[in-house]
Amino acid sequence: LIELSCDHYIFSHSETIVLHEGGKSISITEKSPLRIKILGIAHHISQANPDLINTKQLAVLQGECQEAKTNAGGLNLLHNIMHNYSHSITAPHVIAAHDNFKPFIQALWHK
Repeated sequence: LIELSCDHYIFSHSETIVLHEGGKSISITEKSPLRIKILGIAHHISQANPDLINTKQLAVLQGECQEAKTNAGGLNLLHNIMHNYSHSITAPHVIAAHDNFKPFIQALWHK
């Protein structure tokens, strides 16, 4: 759901969406890694309409979308659940992931 929503957002915006991270400028495309899509789009939405994704929500998304090598953040947890059958998740994990990604998904589909 998250990746398909990000791809829809990318396709429905004619301007280039760019993420500035670690001194680099990364153009966001449908082939970008999911964490890059989420962060780039979240920054894009936040700049255009801070009421949809505020500074606090943006910081939460940055915490959820840490690089895989840190093995932290909700996005890595979701990835492990999808691709590692032995990985288990608890109800609090699901609720936390939902609460942290909900503003982003709502902002993606805001009209």
